[in-house]
Amino acid sequence: MESKRPGSGFFQNDVYKDLLHAMRIDDENKFNQILTSENVNVNKVYEKGSDYGTLLDFCSVEGNKSKYIATLLNRGANPNLINSRTKKGPIHQVALQEDSESMRVLLEHRETDPNLLDNFGSTALHYACKNNDVEMVQTILQRPETNLNITNRKGKAPLHIVLDKEPSAEYVDVLHALLSKPDLDLTLTDYDGVTLQQMIEESYPDLVNELSVAGNDVRPNLDVSFLFQLLRRNNYRQFLNHVKGNRDILEGNDGSYTLLQYCCEYGIDDVAQALLDEGVDPNATCSTNIWPPIMIACRKGYVSIVKMLVNSKKTSYQPVNNETVLHCIVNGGYGKQGLSESNTEKNYQKCLSYLLQKVPKGRIDVNYRDKNGNTALHYAAKVGDQNIVLEMLNAGAYIGVCNKLNEPACADITQSTMERHLDSCIVTNDKLPRDEMFALIFNYSCLIPFNKSEDRVISNSSEHFIKVSINDNDGKHLHKSGETDPLIHMSKNHELRPLLTHPIFTSYLHLKWHKIKPYYFINLLGYFLFWFILTYYILGVYVSSPSDDPSLNTTSVEPKISNKHPTDYLAWALVLIFLLLIIVREMLQLIISPLKYVINPENWLEICIIVITILILFYDDSSIKHQISAIGILASWAEFVLLIGKHPSLSTNIEMFKTVSWNFLKFLAWYSILIVAFALCFYTLFKDATDEDNQFQYFGVSIFKTVVMLTGEFDSASIPFVLFPGLSRVLFVLFVFLIAIVLFNLLNGLAVSDTQAIKADAELVGYISQAKLISHVEEKVSNGFNCWGLLSTTYKFSNAINMFHEISEGKIRVYPNNANRVELDDMGLVKNRKHEETENCYEFKSIYMDPRIVKAAREILFKREHEKSHENYLVLVTEKENELRELLEEFKECLREYKDINLRMNQQFRA
Repeated sequence: MESKRPGSGFFQNDVYKDLLHAMRIDDENKFNQILTSENVNVNKVYEKGSDYGTLLDFCSVEGNKSKYIATLLNRGANPNLINSRTKKGPIHQVALQEDSESMRVLLEHRETDPNLLDNFGSTALHYACKNNDVEMVQTILQRPETNLNITNRKGKAPLHIVLDKEPSAEYVDVLHALLSKPDLDLTLTDYDGVTLQQMIEESYPDLVNELSVAGNDVRPNLDVSFLFQLLRRNNYRQFLNHVKGNRDILEGNDGSYTLLQYCCEYGIDDVAQALLDEGVDPNATCSTNIWPPIMIACRKGYVSIVKMLVNSKKTSYQPVNNETVLHCIVNGGYGKQGLSESNTEKNYQKCLSYLLQKVPKGRIDVNYRDKNGNTALHYAAKVGDQNIVLEMLNAGAYIGVCNKLNEPACADITQSTMERHLDSCIVTNDKLPRDEMFALIFNYSCLIPFNKSEDRVISNSSEHFIKVSINDNDGKHLHKSGETDPLIHMSKNHELRPLLTHPIFTSYLHLKWHKIKPYYFINLLGYFLFWFILTYYILGVYVSSPSDDPSLNTTSVEPKISNKHPTDYLAWALVLIFLLLIIVREMLQLIISPLKYVINPENWLEICIIVITILILFYDDSSIKHQISAIGILASWAEFVLLIGKHPSLSTNIEMFKTVSWNFLKFLAWYSILIVAFALCFYTLFKDATDEDNQFQYFGVSIFKTVVMLTGEFDSASIPFVLFPGLSRVLFVLFVFLIAIVLFNLLNGLAVSDTQAIKADAELVGYISQAKLISHVEEKVSNGFNCWGLLSTTYKFSNAINMFHEISEGKIRVYPNNANRVELDDMGLVKNRKHEETENCYEFKSIYMDPRIVKAAREILFKREHEKSHENYLVLVTEKENELRELLEEFKECLREYKDINLRMNQQFRA
């Protein structure tokens, strides 16, 4: 409805508000001034708040605005635009308001269609007759194009509406106006088959003489309203007779549907086929119904009609209102069937299967997101239709795409469904297992994070780079998506997490690790050098160097360079260089993802290292240098441990350490109340003791001593029980029992149980850690350069770490009989044309699949073959059982015949 013009913005919005306000307060001068002085789009749609429509809509609804309507029409306003909210045009609103003057102005404009239909299939004449507005009726009839014989969706012409009312003299004037038109068709019937002429003769016999004028000039050609009337009365045979040879009226509509849309809505498949055979546009819609026929048929689940439309080469599958045909199928399958719907077969899974099989790949985007960011897979998983989910996954739906609530598509998929799909992603090349060219084919289609044909960008300078992203449909934002995002999402899902040990995922991580590990080791090597040099500088230079004058306790912001060996200067310079590199790295991470950076505790440890290192290099205060040195050593060594622990082979150990530490802290946070309570008790009882080694004399020291006692270090001889011998000993024994024995052993048991649980899932924990590491490197390497606008560099690094930048099908081949060699289609690595069957493939140079992964994949194939054999066996047993039943029935029939023969022979013998 809105034709967009340049220069729109805040100022333009104010102009439109002023224009609407001037109309409503009837300030005609200001209204005309704004229209003439500003570049105003008179067909702009107001979409905010309760105001929805064009200026012409508002003038028509408010009434008595004929001057403004004339001005807008002269400025190019479209009088035939249907308001998408009210489903009516200006001419309908004017008729409802009984504003004859505005109707006159509208109809004087030659572009105005007097036969414009609203969503009920009614014209302005219908509403004028309903209101018994004689002046309005006469004004409308002055236009020679006015069609008196159009029937609305209830099959009523304007004259029907008048005659349906109780006969009264007040309707005679309207009847006179209508009956005076020679093109009025008096043979039109209602649903009871009664014609207009019969109704007039019965209700208004005094007007029978006027019937000689009406009907003398009835247009002989068919009208689209007549065709709709046939459809609504289920008179399909007569409709089909009128379809042939009348191509020009088959594109018409009744205000809510085109003929083909109507057939798709109510499952009239034979009529739909006839319309398509006559060449009706399969994508045609009407102004009040923007849904194309294919989407209506999919929403209803009519298999036969979907097949007809898919078989039509003209059918378009473009999204409408941010939805695709896949959204229509998934969302339509869970509505209630209306009473008026036909008995045509409804099967949403068959509709989906046919679409995905017959529509050329690329014409339907299986990963398209609606206005809420949901793909069809999101909805299918939420409602739990596992067959639809499997169809979507087999079609290449990406399980890692997130909606606006950051919910991934895989979040609601059941474990059994996901496992079935993953099992089906492992197949062979149909060679015998003993053949040297026997290959296992791994299909990663559900892990491909973007459609290469849509998301590859070519710059003007012929440089290419990859956008590993999924676009928001409004084009305002990009959802960054790494290739390991689905695995990260699954690791957070308790039900799906065990599937990360599936060969599809483990093989994928194995290949990704070989692409990522150079960056991991470069980072590890860089930090190792920083850690080593910093430790050397702290122990060998910073702590060991005396202050110039300790008595003065001076502070210097410059590095101390006097009385130092040249290697000390070198160490200081190297620490500074590595520090600057670390600062750049951390700044880059902060820019890429500020929220993730802030909530990650490891980043705060790195910030602490940066601050401490700066103090060590530039702050030589002898009073705090030892404290700074101690903190620096602890922080840098802890970071080094965490960095090493990210390696897949060591991830289980570090995961146990982090899990146990975190659970200890959570547990102690609750029971710390009790520990502080005991500390306060001891402080209250023992603070007045005069012993030199009284450790409860101060509150802070009392807390420290109580925490140390928690570990079993009581040193009871130093506790001054003599002040309050009875109560103090009771509290001490109570502390020993509750805290030192019960709580401490409870913590130990908690640690043991956590450790055992992690060890039991050591393989899973290792893969989760590996996925997190790969995701971390992907995000930093790919997005890091992009943040600085280095598109060429981003492309190079994307190619270096991404698996799917040029893969057409997302499949790899593993040759178990050839040292588990890995080959991948179109990978762009090292060409290998050794073998005839792999001459179009590219090979990972010196990369071989983990034998454990290959073994697990073959076990899945063996299990599938076993299940298939078992199913075949059951089918065979069932067939044999049926054959035996048939033989048994034949035997019983023969036995009955034998008994009958025997009985007849006995009767003859007796006779």
